[in-house]
Amino acid sequence: MKCKDVGSNLFLFVFNNVVDRDRTLRVRAYGIPSVYVSQKVGKIIGQSLGALEEVECVKDRGYQGSYVRMRV
Repeated sequence: MKCKDVGSNLFLFVFNNVVDRDRTLRVRAYGIPSVYVSQKVGKIIGQSLGALEEVECVKDRGYQGSYVRMRV
């Protein structure tokens, strides 16, 4: 797998084959305003990446701030 930074906190993942691509991917989305850290927003983001399995919202996590973690 290769990961390319395409700017503005966006990344492009290129997989070597279909098997690697279809493995579970865990994604954390940072920089979301706290009022939008929710299951609904996580679902929208996760479904845009593939078959969403799980969404977890983490609010006010010290220096990391709030984020949404998704298993895709």
